[in-house]
Amino acid sequence: MRLVGIFVIVFQSVHSRVRVSDINVKYVATGISVLVNKLGNKGGTAISMKMNDTWVCFVNAHFAAGNNELDRRNQDFRDIYNDVVFYPRSQQDGNVSFYCGRGNWET
Repeated sequence: MRLVGIFVIVFQSVHSRVRVSDINVKYVATGISVLVNKLGNKGGTAISMKMNDTWVCFVNAHFAAGNNELDRRNQDFRDIYNDVVFYPRSQQDGNVSFYCGRGNWET
């Protein structure tokens, strides 16, 4: 299963002197459960990499919408935060993490 329209792209200039290594990707679906699978309409994708000596993680997420879904949005965040694990490291071990996407907290 893949996420629908939720992705992360990281570009590096050919002129950059930053050494990029140890690239890993991960996705976590948090959408509506159908039987044993979750639909890929909500969730997060992440890419982790080492840039010189710094671990960096980029996460793009789309959380549940609706005025009565605050607890669900917060749970979506926790699920992504806890499940994005790049063995032997997790995103929590990163020196820098960037989150972007559609949080739906404005309702």
